[in-house]
Amino acid sequence: MGNLDKAEDCVMDVSDPDSLNYGKHWTAQQVQDFFRPTDETIDAVRQWIEETIARDIDHTLHKGHLRFMATTSELESLLETEYHYHHHDLVRRGVPATDIYHVPEHVRRHLDYITPGTVLPKVNKRSPSNEEPGEASIPPIQERDLLSARDIPCNVTGMSPQCIKKLYGIPDTPPKAVAGYEHAIYSTGNDPWDQLSLDTFFSTQTNIPKGTHPKSYNIAGAPEPEAEYRGYVEETNIDLDVTYPLLYPAEIVLLNEGPKEYQTNNAGYMNLMLDALDASYCTYTAYGETGDYPGLGGEVKNKDCGTINPPKVIASSWDATEDYIPLAYQRRQCNEFMKLTLQGVSFIYAVGDWGIANGGHTCYGPKGDMWGVPWPANCPYVTGVGGTQIKDGADPTDPDSSPEEALDGRNPQTLWQSSGGISAVYDRPSWQSTAVGGYLDNTKIDALGFAALAPDLPMPQALNTTIHQIYQTGVKSGEYGHYSTLGRGVPDISALGDHVYVRGNGHTLGTTGGTSAAVHVVASMISRINLERMYVGKGPVGFLNPTLYKYADKFIRDITDGRPNGNCDQPGFPVAKGWDPVTGLGVLKYKEALEFFLSLP
Repeated sequence: MGNLDKAEDCVMDVSDPDSLNYGKHWTAQQVQDFFRPTDETIDAVRQWIEETIARDIDHTLHKGHLRFMATTSELESLLETEYHYHHHDLVRRGVPATDIYHVPEHVRRHLDYITPGTVLPKVNKRSPSNEEPGEASIPPIQERDLLSARDIPCNVTGMSPQCIKKLYGIPDTPPKAVAGYEHAIYSTGNDPWDQLSLDTFFSTQTNIPKGTHPKSYNIAGAPEPEAEYRGYVEETNIDLDVTYPLLYPAEIVLLNEGPKEYQTNNAGYMNLMLDALDASYCTYTAYGETGDYPGLGGEVKNKDCGTINPPKVIASSWDATEDYIPLAYQRRQCNEFMKLTLQGVSFIYAVGDWGIANGGHTCYGPKGDMWGVPWPANCPYVTGVGGTQIKDGADPTDPDSSPEEALDGRNPQTLWQSSGGISAVYDRPSWQSTAVGGYLDNTKIDALGFAALAPDLPMPQALNTTIHQIYQTGVKSGEYGHYSTLGRGVPDISALGDHVYVRGNGHTLGTTGGTSAAVHVVASMISRINLERMYVGKGPVGFLNPTLYKYADKFIRDITDGRPNGNCDQPGFPVAKGWDPVTGLGVLKYKEALEFFLSLP
């Protein structure tokens, strides 16, 4: 990808609220043209191939690849190597590959990847009970009698949609109607929803007509979501129960990613969705990574490339920690998030519910005590959402009384905490330098950090397997660091993530929580703001973070109470005034946020 060094400047030009170009988002064609490889790169690689192999060379449609036909012997001559077939159990086929290849020095800097290339690395299958990345941990539903919204008090024991509206100042009036606007929720073919659950919830908690349901974009062979009750509540149902009351009658769509076999072993999370949103991503190579399977370079049959017009808000409850996801895989995705934010898309992702640990309450590193950071919210072009809870005895209908504190795991049935931390993969972006730097300078953290980041190189390995080389360069002799002091901080913002009412098992009402609830509160508010702006002829807000950090005092309520997000026998990060790695900057005040964003061009 050309001009990648200019990416942050380009995004800031349309996302900084004080920029003359704020809101002037790019078209997909403008993005493609700007980030195509330079003519120097294309000419250098083409000349090298033509001097060795007399073959026609095709410059692919999306300008990221040079493609040509060659015999095995010709390719071996070009790369000074030998090819063999390697069988990989996961893809169940032989794949031509080599242990090593050579390219001239003057060409090397122009290449990200050659395929067929080096032998495929092994993808480790992780146990769902402790390490498998997935949704922000579907909580156990605490069942209650089926009550109507008017019978539910707003307090620490349960928060109905009406209570959430009062907490954040969201009006009862429906959002503005804008033709063609879609609010998207990421889901997978393994996680359906059911109409019975929606209808039961709608009839008791809202005025939404029975039969209302999302439109589903079934990506790359994902099965049509089942509309039948399975005897338990799926993550997607929780997402919809939170979103619909805040956003109806706006169009809600599911980006339903499949097929099922590519949703195991963390094989394709979000890659297939990104393929469908941007055709160039289907063939995009970066950091030695290509294709939908991390580390495999594999292809999905019948995948969709550029078939969906990107919705302006995409929310997701799915998460893992950055130490598990291969570095090349997540960096390649982050580049795509950047390209789509340039087009006015807001990616709003949950950070998870395990504090500084992963879903198995374990940390990483040689001693198992290095603090995890949420993925994909660690990407600077994603807005990460943490969680809060209502304080004991507080009145959530009086938001000026500061009724919220950090989601800290006091509920014995969940023991959840708002995840967050400081990335060891991504450098700290300029727009949060003051906030995160101030936290580190002024907050007592009961553990040492290390001043280092993972190198920005093609690395198929995960952070967990490379941390030895990384942190040793940033820790004083004899000391041991638990978290990076240089990276991108998450979360950016928070919302209620505890005792949120949803439809429970059978015909009961239940409460649930976690950042998988919080993220859809935030995303719904942003879509409402988009609709208000677009109704008066303005564009969507797009990338939120520069505005959040620059003008937090205008429309964000700081969260200063709550316990640190410790886990795995580590203390974690304390909650503090201003930004912290537990609740971010705080929670949105909807009325004030709407007024501010409407004031922008």
